[in-house]
Amino acid sequence: MSSNTRKPWTPEQIAILRDMYPRCLTVDVAKATGRSVDACYDRARDMGFGKTEDFYQRYPQGCATPKISPGQIPNLFKKGMTPWNKGMKGLNIGVTRTQFKPGQTPRSWLPLGSYRVLQGDLQIKWREYPGSSSKRWKPVSRLVWEACRGPVPAGSIVIFKPGTRSTEVEHIRIENLECVTRKESAMRNHPRTKSPELGRLYSIKGAIARQVNRIARQQPTPSPESQTTP
Repeated sequence: MSSNTRKPWTPEQIAILRDMYPRCLTVDVAKATGRSVDACYDRARDMGFGKTEDFYQRYPQGCATPKISPGQIPNLFKKGMTPWNKGMKGLNIGVTRTQFKPGQTPRSWLPLGSYRVLQGDLQIKWREYPGSSSKRWKPVSRLVWEACRGPVPAGSIVIFKPGTRSTEVEHIRIENLECVTRKESAMRNHPRTKSPELGRLYSIKGAIARQVNRIARQQPTPSPESQTTP
């Protein structure tokens, strides 16, 4: 695991991820956040983000970034080569018994109108759509806001007012919701905003870590002779 994946995400990076990931190539999101592409994929998956319909219209090939190591290059399929299964349409290689049959649905499938709780938010399945589940599910809080106040502006999100968060559909009412920019939401969730004392402790922790790393870098590397035992 690289050091990049061990670094905690900052509120600013999460705000950029929220704003860019649904509509931009993940490689561009990685550049904007300073994280790896894999880290962006993982964080977006954990937070329930998906690509928008507009994204797939602009990038029909999707957002995958192929990874080819030098050792794989000699084994890559080259132009003019004939695949081993050419002319073998319908080839059965022993998995027919476990394949999905026409009209069969996976056990995890849920009908329209079903509810689920993801990342602490109550979501409803509001349509059938191929691809990422984020295209089929939407937070109930957002639907309530859109029904009462209209579309959510770009770069903004719907959140619960303090002390009103709920996963019970009857408690998700317009008077308990507000629409804020992603930047404002990140600032509200920053440790310094929640608790000045906690913010100071985070600053002290960071200062100590920087000093420890500086001292470690300044330590001379022991020579092989000094490590040998008599």
